[in-house]
Amino acid sequence: MKFIKRSITKLILQNRRPNKVVILPGARQTGKSVLIKNIITENVNGLSTRNDVGELWKNYIISERIKYLHNAQLQAYNYFWRTYQQQEIDWIEEREGKLFAYEMESE
Repeated sequence: MKFIKRSITKLILQNRRPNKVVILPGARQTGKSVLIKNIITENVNGLSTRNDVGELWKNYIISERIKYLHNAQLQAYNYFWRTYQQQEIDWIEEREGKLFAYEMESE
């Protein structure tokens, strides 16, 4: 996965102020939330130097799955599952009376 450098990143970093709000409009599922998370955590490096590549990968895969379900007009209830011992399933879809479980891993 390649990190896309956003031209707006520098502008947001230069103009952020205490007690001010930044509104970032745009189409759904285009990376606005990840961009803001990266700016807040000051983690705007390329993927080779990041420590959250796995989380970014899962976010990307899940957003693509949601788009696919919408475009294919498939209705599904979506969940994740985690035990108290931190065992988890990343993505569960309930559709057509069945459960489908997905685990996402990155190298």
